[in-house]
Amino acid sequence: MNRLKVLLILALITVLALPLAIHAQGDDLPEIVLAQRADYFPEGVDWDPLNERFLTGSIAEGGVFTVADDGTVERLADQVEDLSSIGIHVDADDARVLVALTDVVDADIAALGAYDLHTGEELFVVDLTDLYDGRHFANDVTVDDEGNAYVTDSFSPVIYKVTPDGSGEIFLQSDEFDVTGFALNGIDYHPDGYLLAAVAGKAALYRVPLDDPAALTPVKLSPPVSMDGMVLGEDGYLYAVSGNREVVVIASEDDWTSADVIARESADGMNSPTTLALRDGAAYVIHAHFNAMQSNRITEAFEIVRFDFDLDEVE
Repeated sequence: MNRLKVLLILALITVLALPLAIHAQGDDLPEIVLAQRADYFPEGVDWDPLNERFLTGSIAEGGVFTVADDGTVERLADQVEDLSSIGIHVDADDARVLVALTDVVDADIAALGAYDLHTGEELFVVDLTDLYDGRHFANDVTVDDEGNAYVTDSFSPVIYKVTPDGSGEIFLQSDEFDVTGFALNGIDYHPDGYLLAAVAGKAALYRVPLDDPAALTPVKLSPPVSMDGMVLGEDGYLYAVSGNREVVVIASEDDWTSADVIARESADGMNSPTTLALRDGAAYVIHAHFNAMQSNRITEAFEIVRFDFDLDEVE
């Protein structure tokens, strides 16, 4: 890889890095899982409830990897050409894992891969690059109740839509997403029929109706939060990794017209936390170690760290 170009890309990502901390309660979930594979630099993570394991992407190796609680890492799906795998989303209803694919060197490709959740068999890979003329960084992905996937592009002001059979189109192009540096980032689907999409570059969150995406509205967020990865929990709260050296929990009482940060945990950002997965109500944050990647230091393992929030105290 052209390491200078990688440094420039990762410098932007590192702005969103968070510090490391461990907070645990007395149950059987691990406080930390050490993914023991040298220098694979996972940026995305999700929990696979069907097989009870974490899944991660890889900036350095692409593809999809499984991570067991004992730290064993195994490849599930192969790399697509030389593309990095960034955000991933487990679609348990359809037994798939969806993966945002991009070229972190030249920032000129955005794609989505779909793979069988059990075997890793490729279901489809769709190239989204030519749908919009510009630079590209496919970042995060979510899926609606009908199996349609939605992909953010951090360098182009668009959200892509990919149907269950692998057909791609621009779902929404908006000037609201046109900011310098990293723009669109985390995304998740709300079962009431809209997307929540974060624009990291201006610390904004948007509510995007599926039936009328042009009618998007900014969520009145207090205080503003620059979000990287985020997950909407079954409890209705939005869990996010923020650029303010925190993991935050966000709540809305008016169907995401407005929202408030109701809990936050500080952490140590040296290991570059990027996004998180929810496992039995606990938030697990992955650490990508961008600093080590930039400096050619060998990293033997990558932390997936648990954060607990006592939300009963803030209700």
